[in-house]
Amino acid sequence: MPDEKAPTTETPGKLGTPSGVSPEFRFAYDTFKKIFVFLFIALSAAGIYKIVEILERNNFPAYITDTLSFVEVLILLADVVWFLRALTIELLQSLEGLFKGGTLTRVMAAAVLIVFGAVLSPHLKHWVLALLHAKNLR
Repeated sequence: MPDEKAPTTETPGKLGTPSGVSPEFRFAYDTFKKIFVFLFIALSAAGIYKIVEILERNNFPAYITDTLSFVEVLILLADVVWFLRALTIELLQSLEGLFKGGTLTRVMAAAVLIVFGAVLSPHLKHWVLALLHAKNLR
């Protein structure tokens, strides 16, 4: 008779993350990967910048250095747009999981309780007012 408690393996989810993880972990993992890709591309743009500096010191023609500078700016702009787009999509997908599970309601309720606790506490209220008054004096 076969063993009914055979070990199960998790199938990989989107982009190699395990399928049984929370949306918060998936968001953090995917964000970390996107930051790594962003830095890699940004460092290539920085490398082009250094190459342009060396070429300018060695009196290369302006059209070569200007073209490389333009390419550097294009790479950096495309990288920033890609990163912000990907991060926004990932954030919205993560928030979608929070809306479905009702977690957002619990988080908002806890935040409201913390704010009310801070407002109603005389010590915290005095400290916050003193801090705000000190910032207004500067």
